Amino acid sequence: MKIKKLVRSQRLFLVVLSFWVVQKGVNFFEPWVYAFFDESNTNESLRSSTPRFLLQIVIETLRFLLSFLIVYAIYLYNKFLSNINNSNYFSLDNSKYLAQCGYVLIGYSISIYLFGVVGLKEHVFNVGIVVFIGIILISFSRIFLAAFKQKQENDLTI
Repeated sequence: MKIKKLVRSQRLFLVVLSFWVVQKGVNFFEPWVYAFFDESNTNESLRSSTPRFLLQIVIETLRFLLSFLIVYAIYLYNKFLSNINNSNYFSLDNSKYLAQCGYVLIGYSISIYLFGVVGLKEHVFNVGIVVFIGIILISFSRIFLAAFKQKQENDLTI
């Protein structure tokens, strides 16, 4: 019963985190969209003060789309939690979900780092921490894979 409460609280946290990530992405992206489509002079200062304005629009668009990689990683982790909630602890799917989640987080971090080289300064998350979390998830996926193989071997001997 305790594990079901833990899964429920983690799912609530994941929903809030998903909304927060999308909201942060919109907050970073919104001024650039207004500056691009607004014909009045209200956002003209953003256009004139930003060198290579169109390149910056493309970078901000990609950064906004990259925020959905975090949401996808949260979705994969939620699928892992569903298996845990259904008492399906040692399955191949759990290992797969954790590994995919880790690889998505590392891919997000590499992309954000590369955008930092181009000129992106603000991040939603610290890149180093996200890479660390991705590596931990990949490590846990290997542990779940070993446990799955051990469970299969034990099921065959009984």
